[in-house]
Amino acid sequence: QTWLGRRAGSYLSSELNTTISVKKVRIEFFSTAKLEGLLILDQRRDTLLSGDLSVNIKNFSYNKRTLLLDNITLHNTTAKLIQYRSDSVLNYQFLADYFTSKDTETDSVKAWKVTFGDLVLNNVAFTYRNEKANTKLSKAINFNNVVTRNTYGTISGFRLNGDTVLANIVNLRTKEQSGFVLSSLTTRLKLSEKELLCRQLRLQTPQTYLKGQIHFNSSSWNDYSDFISRIHMQVSLNKDSKIFTGDVARFAKALEGFNQTIALSGNIGGYISDLRLNNLTLAYGDETRFTGNASISGLPEIKSTYLHVNAQELSFNGKDLIRLPSYPFNSHQ
Repeated sequence: QTWLGRRAGSYLSSELNTTISVKKVRIEFFSTAKLEGLLILDQRRDTLLSGDLSVNIKNFSYNKRTLLLDNITLHNTTAKLIQYRSDSVLNYQFLADYFTSKDTETDSVKAWKVTFGDLVLNNVAFTYRNEKANTKLSKAINFNNVVTRNTYGTISGFRLNGDTVLANIVNLRTKEQSGFVLSSLTTRLKLSEKELLCRQLRLQTPQTYLKGQIHFNSSSWNDYSDFISRIHMQVSLNKDSKIFTGDVARFAKALEGFNQTIALSGNIGGYISDLRLNNLTLAYGDETRFTGNASISGLPEIKSTYLHVNAQELSFNGKDLIRLPSYPFNSHQ
């Protein structure tokens, strides 16, 4: 099996003008397949995929042409999606083009129906880089240059609907090169360039815990570079949620240096620069408490921010207010 796997890799390497190799292949026909030491390079000789892969094979029927690939496990794996400066497509496109049949399906030749089960991530490193855009690193996540490491978790129900990814995520944890740490994420995900929707959300970092639903709308990935003014939010948070604003600063660079923990629940809508807060319960510091509705315009410029409040309960003290730094927040570090 390993000899055949290496021969197949050598043939594909020649066909695709790249490197495709595998150190060891173990296949139990119609049951499991394991590839150890898999290496696929893109046509610029950078890593497209490397590591170990195993999969359970179910519902195989030659007559019905059906196949279920279940419990796909990526172990100690590195994957990179890169759009090079001189290319118009991502670096995997040459593979997709090669394996896409150019034959027109006829009534006499029925296409195979391949479905996928759970995808298990066991120490996965992932890179997405768009070299046509600004890839400079900072303390905020640059969505044109995302690098995650030590990624674990399970993704089920994965499917593509055009350019939209749909999936159920269970206990996903990872670290991003900016310093952002995701301790656990469980949600029903819908993701595209224009929408991020997390239903039944449970998100935890070392200092943040969110439970509820998050819905972001944008016109392109580039909008995340100006999160405060260009990402429209509809957020519903359940009781016991708390936010460490330093985590938010990983997405909104203007909040860098504003490191406070706020307990809150309720509905938050609009842009960070123009927020509407309904049925909100908020607790900050020792005695600052708020229950009611509010609108906030002008963030993150605290001195020019307008706050309109319809409060059922409001209390605060001077010590809590003194803790709030002035903008720009990172000038006090």
